[in-house]
Amino acid sequence: MRICANCNTPLKDDDIFCKKCGQKIEQRLSLEDSLYLASDLEKKYSERDKTKSELSELERESLKYNLPSRRARYSTFRFFWPFLIISQIAVVVVCFGLVIVLIATGNFGIREDTLRTLLYFLALLAEGLTMIIGITVAINKRNRLNARLEAEETVIMGEQRKISERIAELRTLLRTQDYAVKEYEGRVPPVLRNERGMKKVRELLEAGQAEDFDQAVHMV
Repeated sequence: MRICANCNTPLKDDDIFCKKCGQKIEQRLSLEDSLYLASDLEKKYSERDKTKSELSELERESLKYNLPSRRARYSTFRFFWPFLIISQIAVVVVCFGLVIVLIATGNFGIREDTLRTLLYFLALLAEGLTMIIGITVAINKRNRLNARLEAEETVIMGEQRKISERIAELRTLLRTQDYAVKEYEGRVPPVLRNERGMKKVRELLEAGQAEDFDQAVHMV
């Protein structure tokens, strides 16, 4: 018995259109043609299913390689601020060291204004040297870490580009595969438009349990 692939309504052998939904009825196939069609569709649906599976997997994987619009970068101040504290410590150490030297040598004949000037000079020298060293170290560390981030981002963007190109290829291939089976949509209901469904149809035909493709589809 033949049925409408669109609404499963039983059909007569000479029906051209389904009396219930108006779907055009495909011409009845011989057993040989039915086996060929089932095998061919099984192969085409299998290839399409593999394409869909790979495409879905790549689309999920591509999410891991999405970079934020604002990418984090290290700032100079992040590495420089400890030297602000160190510079103040250096000033205290230098001044304290000068006092210790004066006490140790007993050289108290230095005039007060000369001593004050010497302390200011050494304090500024210690603070300045510490700042120069600090800014140099901070800039070098910032540049090194940012260069590492940029290198990692370059690798990520390269992977994303490869995935995007492959996704575009698969989408084109999928459209071609969909077009190759589109003409059989009136014969094959949506639930059987896959490798497993066509395999069952083919097995029924090979076992002689169905006379033609449409009957095998109905039995499945």
